[in-house]
Amino acid sequence: MPWRSDKRNRFIYGGMYSLLLVAGAFFAFYPSQAILNALQSGLVYAWSGFLVTGGMSSFYGVARNKWHGEMIGLPLLSAANAIFAVALFLYAQTTPSYGFGLIFMAFSFGCLARWRELRRLVKLIEGSRHGS
Repeated sequence: MPWRSDKRNRFIYGGMYSLLLVAGAFFAFYPSQAILNALQSGLVYAWSGFLVTGGMSSFYGVARNKWHGEMIGLPLLSAANAIFAVALFLYAQTTPSYGFGLIFMAFSFGCLARWRELRRLVKLIEGSRHGS
């Protein structure tokens, strides 16, 4: 039995992934001071690349209903958000920056949870194809 995702969820995930892609491009050109303080400029571009590549790969996955895209992109998105959160924690100069760090860390955990959920579904699908 092939897995069919709910089109409404695909639309929501697609919106989220496209916003992360755009955010990555935005941060590449206009990095925040917290990120510049925490990371060298070359690392800022690598971090932004995680957002762009992860967002693009995950968006492709939901747009084409192919789980491979999300399986590749979600770890990149999770890592990028965790890096941003840690940078805010280490170099925050105001209390709201700590709050934003918590938001980004929570989002990182959300991406990781989605990846684990998808991995479980893929194992179920693969097991049913092979008669396990």
